[in-house]
Amino acid sequence: MRAGLLPLGIAAFAFLIRIPNLRWGLPEVEEEALPVRKAFDMWGWDQGQLTLDPQTAGWPSLSFYVHLALQHAQYVIGKMTGRYDERLDFFVEHVDLDTLMTPARFLSVVVAVAVVVVGVRLAQRLVGWLGALTTGLVLSLSPLLIEHSIKVTPDIFLTLFSALALACFLDVYEKGRLRDYLWSAVWIALGAASKYTPVLLVPCLVGAHLARQWNDGRWRRLFDWRLLLAGVVCGATFFAASPFTILNRRSRVADGGLGAFGNGARGVAPARSLASRLALFRVLLRRIGRAALPPCALHPARAAPRGVG
Repeated sequence: MRAGLLPLGIAAFAFLIRIPNLRWGLPEVEEEALPVRKAFDMWGWDQGQLTLDPQTAGWPSLSFYVHLALQHAQYVIGKMTGRYDERLDFFVEHVDLDTLMTPARFLSVVVAVAVVVVGVRLAQRLVGWLGALTTGLVLSLSPLLIEHSIKVTPDIFLTLFSALALACFLDVYEKGRLRDYLWSAVWIALGAASKYTPVLLVPCLVGAHLARQWNDGRWRRLFDWRLLLAGVVCGATFFAASPFTILNRRSRVADGGLGAFGNGARGVAPARSLASRLALFRVLLRRIGRAALPPCALHPARAAPRGVG
């Protein structure tokens, strides 16, 4: 009973402390609201028809599509209630974007609360309800997570999908079922389709797989068919969630390719030299690698899994 109510209670607490800040800073729209801007542009106001190509590879497209769907939901509701007669009515009302920010921030709040819940449930599995309570309070009151709850950036989606991937890595380590590998691949791909850096979680999936195999003499079996299938699913999911990152070669070249890691979208010159790219990778590894350790490393005292294979 207590185990089931704890995540709900923490989720409610995290939600309530974020809601009062939804209109913070408006009507000024912060520079980070790229998904809202790109989604609004994808309505194709100049061409008169919707386009699914965001014309950038500096950022992958999943967050743009999510906010495009949110804006269309607003339009459909407005059309049903008589607020809008046609698309141009929506354009005129929201051309300054600030009127779109409150629903967009509400979505960020919901995603942030989901991050807190994933953290609480993972902590429950590893250290029990007291650890889960501590984790939930830390995440709920985290200044960085609160800040990204009222900013509209791809980072909040990246955080959620990375957290879900970490939870699946623990399943890979403990159970090793095919679905654990596949869900790990899906979450990694969706995170990468939000912002490229979750690609760095791929070695963590491999590490969880090898850690599971360690005790039965087969730990060297790196090319397990489950890993190979997970790789295929990961690639297919990324393509489905951000297809024009791959298909639009002109945008990739203009934004410096996938190695730009989003810099091109901010107007920052992408790193083109090998030295610059290696330096970028080292920075990302330092900032993300520790948080992306496989769950088995986070809890080394945990007993070895049973039924290895």
